[in-house]
Amino acid sequence: MLCKRFSAGVTLLVFALTAAWSTVSGQVEMSGLRDEGIPVFHYDVVGLASPVDTSLSRANVYVKVAYDELSFVKVDTGYQARYELSIVLFDSHGDQAAGKIIERKVFVKEYDQTNSRTDFDMARASFDLKPAEYRLSIGLMDLETRKTGNRKTKFTLRDFTHKPLAVSDITLATSVESDSLGIHSYKPEVSDAQQGVRKDLLAYYEIYNHSGVDSVQVEYVIRNSHNEKVSKGRMWKRTPGERTKAVLDLHSMKLQPGKYLLRLTVKNRHDRDFTEKMFNANWSGLPATISDLELAIDQLRYIASNEEFKALKKAPPEKKLELFKEFWAKRDPTPGTPENEAMEEHYRRVQYANENFKGFQEGWKTDMGMVYIILGPPDDIERHPFELDSKPYEIWYYYHINRQFIFVDENGFGEYRLYNPYELWDWQRTQR
Repeated sequence: MLCKRFSAGVTLLVFALTAAWSTVSGQVEMSGLRDEGIPVFHYDVVGLASPVDTSLSRANVYVKVAYDELSFVKVDTGYQARYELSIVLFDSHGDQAAGKIIERKVFVKEYDQTNSRTDFDMARASFDLKPAEYRLSIGLMDLETRKTGNRKTKFTLRDFTHKPLAVSDITLATSVESDSLGIHSYKPEVSDAQQGVRKDLLAYYEIYNHSGVDSVQVEYVIRNSHNEKVSKGRMWKRTPGERTKAVLDLHSMKLQPGKYLLRLTVKNRHDRDFTEKMFNANWSGLPATISDLELAIDQLRYIASNEEFKALKKAPPEKKLELFKEFWAKRDPTPGTPENEAMEEHYRRVQYANENFKGFQEGWKTDMGMVYIILGPPDDIERHPFELDSKPYEIWYYYHINRQFIFVDENGFGEYRLYNPYELWDWQRTQR
């Protein structure tokens, strides 16, 4: 396999990443998909009972964007970014049910903060709607570049008021504010398939008790990506009113990094309801897209030397994280700062490859993914999808290193293979 034959050391990685950073303005749209200049954001949708109309449910939409995804401009006392959110909900007939446009401003004092991938801006919009199936469309426009990122999803807004006992959707939170009367506010967090959470994590939920019973039993079960139970428990909660706010402390469970499913059940003698929440736990100091250390190590095969890769793969489990961090510490272009730009860029490329080049295998394992991860986005792409005398092919031009790579769709299923791998081998040889 081609994928197993490529490896390179520090020089390769630093050269390739530096080349990419220096040509950001010339990046092209990959394979007809999104332009890399388009801001990437993460979102969550949470349903609960409307606090103002008992016939409706409320959909809270949270949008989270890293500072590095925004374009900052110099202002008198620091740097400022502006973006606009368009949040629209459609019903099952395709008609608009609700929508909001929100303009956000982000201000930082130091230039380094403008490139941070650990600092985020969080926006929220609430909609009171009839319980039903909805389609959500979110657009985030950077008001400096005018480029827009889009995300779409379908979700079910449940009915929380027309049964004796119900529990809301779960909101991930990093903190809650409470007093003698109970919880009155919380700071939400967002975790999706790409964005993990690295802070102290809480699960906020609400219990709706219309049965008159003054307490309910709450059970929780957490399963990992292998469907194994990693934590479970039960407790009694007093429910003196129709709405009771509560939290479950997930941080205290000391979960290992990975993807999890939390199932929360509330019940009394006669009634029960449950809700589920997927979340992604991460290591502190590592990119939020890393949730599986073994996989993250496998994804180094294109840039690590043979010796480094073997050492990481064969290391005992208790040593792997330490060696992984040492591997990236050697490649940190700005040691002494919280960010490791080389590591962030590498796993951003891995994520991009997975989103744009996947077919019969994960995107990072494809030939296009391999070249993209090693060299970054090409300076230009020449596409030939419908040639009469040849199979579909693409040519990626990297003018800054005087190389071009030809990808051919041999079987007609969009699985493009690298036709001239020797070009990459030769370039790697010159970088050693």
